[in-house]
Amino acid sequence: MAPARSFDDLVAEALRAPSSTSGVTIDGGATATWSALVERAHRRGSLLAAAGVQPGDRVLLTLPTSLAFVEGLFGTWLCGAVPVPLPAPNGARAGAIARRIAHVAQVARPRAVLVPAGEHIGLEGHNVPAITIEETCATPIQQSAPHTFPRRQDGDTNIPLADTALIQFTSGSTGHPKGVMVPRAALSVQLRQMQVAMSVQPDDVVVSWLPLFHDMGLIGGLLMSFVFGLPVTLLSPLSFLLRPARWLQAISRTRATMSAGPSSAYALCAAKVRDPEVADVDLSCWRVALDGA
Repeated sequence: MAPARSFDDLVAEALRAPSSTSGVTIDGGATATWSALVERAHRRGSLLAAAGVQPGDRVLLTLPTSLAFVEGLFGTWLCGAVPVPLPAPNGARAGAIARRIAHVAQVARPRAVLVPAGEHIGLEGHNVPAITIEETCATPIQQSAPHTFPRRQDGDTNIPLADTALIQFTSGSTGHPKGVMVPRAALSVQLRQMQVAMSVQPDDVVVSWLPLFHDMGLIGGLLMSFVFGLPVTLLSPLSFLLRPARWLQAISRTRATMSAGPSSAYALCAAKVRDPEVADVDLSCWRVALDGA
């Protein structure tokens, strides 16, 4: 595989002509090709622009692991804004997450927030419009047509990527969440190192349960798969925590070659997975097992 180029080139090229033969599968749910997701993301970007989002503005992504998250992320990039991924305000910790989102809104000063249908995150006092983004229907991979963006006369495509690729916030478990502005150059280095270290090949397959608002899940699971046109199956973090065997079963079922987790995830599998759960599991396909210690 050719050496990775800059983050601008990788993302812009993937957004111009995304793969129509591979894409994202939500474990037990919807499937869509990268080309279908980019086409939908273009419409999401138009909705953001209509809500007043300008290039360089911040957009909070408070969405669960879903196709909607992918569309929201790409749509934010396509309108030139900066995504700020955060956990979705649902489940037993919904109240704490909502407070975290409110704090981030004070710091990041977003122009808009993408929320799941039916969710309320209480940002009325921050004058931030909440844009509902529903989960899209399943799109079989083989039925999706390629989607490309029109080129200018100089042969380039005007995709106004912001200088800051994204803003990541800490969990806030020991204090208020702190944000880090991640420049495109930093992501370029990370993607190059990943490509070389893992010897990424066109026929690689990825499985990830890691949160999409964390670096390892967002960059190592989702974004790497997108820019290199790899198929990726995404599980929710809660799905893995409730039954760790789901991770191993997904790797075996999809014949995944790459998957990652922290040391605690491997320890949890060793402690909680029972022999009957993995009786038919074959992990011989797992070429790169990353340990985010």
